[in-house]
Amino acid sequence: MPEEMKINEYYAVACAGCGDGCGADSLLGEVRRSFFTGGGKTVRGSVSSMVDGRAVRTKYRIGTKCFRWKSTCGKLTLEEVFPIKDGFYRLVAHGFSGRLFSAQTYDRAMHWLQTAFYDGDAACPSLILRRSENCMVRLRRTPEGTWERTLLLPCPWEPATAAQSRINAKAGVPEVVAQTDAGAACFCTAEARKLRLKLRAELREDPAMLRPAWASVPYEKLEFKVMPNDGTAVKAPAGKSAAKVKTAKQGAPAQGLKTENRNGRYYVAAKGLSGGVKGAFGKGGEETGVGGEQSGGLISAKRIVATSIGSYIYFGRLLNGMREGYGRTQAPNGRTAYEGGYSAGKRDGFGVYYYKSGKICYVGGWKQDLRHGFGVAFGAKDGSLFVGHWKGGCATGEGTEFSAGGSLLYTGGWKDGLRHGRGTEYNGGRIVRSGFWENGKFLGVSGGGGSAAEK
Repeated sequence: MPEEMKINEYYAVACAGCGDGCGADSLLGEVRRSFFTGGGKTVRGSVSSMVDGRAVRTKYRIGTKCFRWKSTCGKLTLEEVFPIKDGFYRLVAHGFSGRLFSAQTYDRAMHWLQTAFYDGDAACPSLILRRSENCMVRLRRTPEGTWERTLLLPCPWEPATAAQSRINAKAGVPEVVAQTDAGAACFCTAEARKLRLKLRAELREDPAMLRPAWASVPYEKLEFKVMPNDGTAVKAPAGKSAAKVKTAKQGAPAQGLKTENRNGRYYVAAKGLSGGVKGAFGKGGEETGVGGEQSGGLISAKRIVATSIGSYIYFGRLLNGMREGYGRTQAPNGRTAYEGGYSAGKRDGFGVYYYKSGKICYVGGWKQDLRHGFGVAFGAKDGSLFVGHWKGGCATGEGTEFSAGGSLLYTGGWKDGLRHGRGTEYNGGRIVRSGFWENGKFLGVSGGGGSAAEK
């Protein structure tokens, strides 16, 4: 594709972040392309498609002095063309919420002239893209009510390619893209265009830049040890003796034990309730410790008192008396309670948490003993499933909820464990309602005109 683009016709124009339209720009572009490349021969048809999970039907007819276009979703009209003065046409688009999204203007010869985008105020657009000679003019409304004018120049646009992804990573994602007779193009300022063309030139000179570069790391031999889940002993490798570590007395807090091998000697220590350290030295093979013995080559490093009637046993690495790195906590019944990462004695990083029955409760990220990051949770009572983001132990961010049978129930925003923000509720595979939620309550398709759920 040449760097200097000579554009005579715009088939479809889109602007990122401008409303929630039905997304039929690609169909419009293909139909208009067929009309212009076909020598002005009338193009007509009826197309059914799925847009944001909803069935949309578009009927159209484009010919000389004839422009008909109508997209509907049930009884809701999403796009429709209206004739205006001087033989011009206006294609008005609404989102599924019914809010005005955009208005495109075409002349009597079907050439695109401009698109006005609206953001809640149907009386005045927030942004206008206007055709100029081989470029576009962007008019953006300021808070003071004036218009800020910017000239946008075309630049080659190759979506879904490694080269374009690399350029976007350095130059940013363009605001305006279009289908034109000169090919797909993005429109940006002169400075941004200069940077994009420079990056394209660099990729042409050195295509190897698109190959992934892996950091060279020294090879390290890994030694794996099997850690059984039933408390049975693990035999030490041939020629090596297994260090025996005693469990601490029941009643010690959760800081853990510290064990070190020093030329056949080891040290066992536990912090008491008063904060003091209790422990003893012993030579290799001796059974010296601060608690009862658990036989076998692999035994618990720490007994953690969780309740007055039970205690949990920890297997894993310890640092300064605290659980650190990968480890496993075992419940009194012998089942695993948690297995994964620890930091300073608390669950941290990736880990798996189990119910007392042994079934998985949660798989995902942790931070300071709380669910944090991306994770999957399984309901204890109904077997429901949640896949999404967590913060401070609660579902917060984007997430999806499924029933025990695998049916989709809800997908969208969450906050503190409740539906919050834009989301869609389902029942039996069909949409029940879609719009905005706040603290678990459905507000409506428009969110109350800029409620807290929309922010």
